[in-house]
Amino acid sequence: MATLTLEAPGVAVKAVPGQFVMVWPPRGEEVPMSLSMIRPPRLVAITVKEVGDTTKNLVSLAPGTVIGLRGPYGRGFTVARLKALLVGGGVGVAPLAPLAEELKRVGGRVHVLIAAKTSGALLFKGRMSALADELYVATDDGSEGFKGLAHEALESILDRVEVDRVYVCGPEPMIAQCVRVVAERGIDLEASLERYVKCGVGLCGSCAIDGYRVCRDGPVFNLSELKGMKELGLFKRAPSGRREPLS
Repeated sequence: MATLTLEAPGVAVKAVPGQFVMVWPPRGEEVPMSLSMIRPPRLVAITVKEVGDTTKNLVSLAPGTVIGLRGPYGRGFTVARLKALLVGGGVGVAPLAPLAEELKRVGGRVHVLIAAKTSGALLFKGRMSALADELYVATDDGSEGFKGLAHEALESILDRVEVDRVYVCGPEPMIAQCVRVVAERGIDLEASLERYVKCGVGLCGSCAIDGYRVCRDGPVFNLSELKGMKELGLFKRAPSGRREPLS
């Protein structure tokens, strides 16, 4: 996994936490990437996990390489002065980092839970520790922090900590479980979904979920919208647009 800092004034001055950009490296396809840093007036960053040829090309780029970039796109997180709990699983921690910065900037109190399969896969632990009023860690194998899944750690935290809103980003099954936990407690929630995005502007429909286009109507959705999604955590769209089980 690697974080690439990009000089992109047109994106940096417009972007809000939770939005994404479409990135086109010299070799490879155009892919959507969440913004893991927003530094107006010139800089943004993306955090890339190698999952195919295009992402492999991205993480191997030399400094100074010119790449294609368009955006920012989509609906971002709602920023307000409140007591917040940010829950990130795996690379889903990336878009929560600029959100934490904005919440702190407006005077909010920020608790952060970062989760991963094992301690070596925890993302932005140092950065989030510096931002958070309280940092929690969960690993599937118990190698660091709470032993268990993110939603199980979330339940444990909410038993002890009162918050106004929970923000979530990570694998969709994790999001679905967090939605259930939070809804049962009557707490507000926003979550960022990741789907197969081709165009980024709501034309192709490849990122559809229950009638929503993730690239245009999201990627951030509120609790009411998420509770109404029958596909959430269960089905995904193939590149052809066919609905198939989410493995």
